Amino acid sequence: MPTHMSLRKLLFKYYDDEEGSFALDDDEQGLLSQATADYPPPLDQLDHYFDPFCNECRACGKLNQVNLNGEVAVRCHGYLMLSAKYEDGLNNRFGLTGWNRPSEEYDKAPLQRQPLRTIVKDLILDDTDWTPRVANKMLRDLKKMRQHGVYAMDLKPENYKGGQLGDFSVALTEPHIIFRIKPEFQTQGYKNQDLGAFDTMMQEQKVKTTIRAFRNADTIKKLRSSRIRG
Repeated sequence: MPTHMSLRKLLFKYYDDEEGSFALDDDEQGLLSQATADYPPPLDQLDHYFDPFCNECRACGKLNQVNLNGEVAVRCHGYLMLSAKYEDGLNNRFGLTGWNRPSEEYDKAPLQRQPLRTIVKDLILDDTDWTPRVANKMLRDLKKMRQHGVYAMDLKPENYKGGQLGDFSVALTEPHIIFRIKPEFQTQGYKNQDLGAFDTMMQEQKVKTTIRAFRNADTIKKLRSSRIRG
């Protein structure tokens, strides 16, 4: 890793610290207007809201903003823009080949390519100890994130190290344009996705716990029936 590059602070795109509101450019304002007349809007205009790097910056930036950075997920220190000249070395050392860059970039010499966008986080080598105590902590962390508008979406065992979530590459963080242009039932489905994923993860890891992140109608009905019978 080059030592001469300075670590830059976290980004939190499209958010105004003072007003807590959207800061949309002209294209995005037009998209919101178009959405009501021509639903759904062109997805290619929403690419920057679903770019993995931007998703990480938005989620980690929000957690940092509310003093939860390193408390409910792996601590994020910021980001680096690395020269593409380091690409081959990283490929050879770590087997990294997917850089989320346009295919035509690979026809260029490394020094002519776009820089590599990298997120810098704590290095955690410990695997997760899948016990009820750790599971309870993981669920509390997940709920805290959600309270502040960070929806991790993609929860799976490999995204956790030492019981902490380390991947926000597909996270949705409020304020988010998708919550403005989609019907409420769809946005609620997006927001609940990580709850269902958490429960699935607990089942797959065979954690002996009765805690549930998401209780669907069938679960609630069974619980009510058991209480009546009891």
